Amino acid sequence: MHGYLGGKSYQEISNETGKSEKAIGNALQRARSKIKNYFLQEVR
Repeated sequence: MHGYLGGKSYQEISNETGKSEKAIGNALQRARSKIKNYFLQEVR
């Protein structure tokens, strides 16, 4: 998530980590979902 927040593209993160762009996208989607759910729980 740090690379994504730092403005790096999926391709740049992929090159640095050795993981596919698809894997990066999936991991970031899971992270965004967890963050969203966390904040939704906080407002209840």
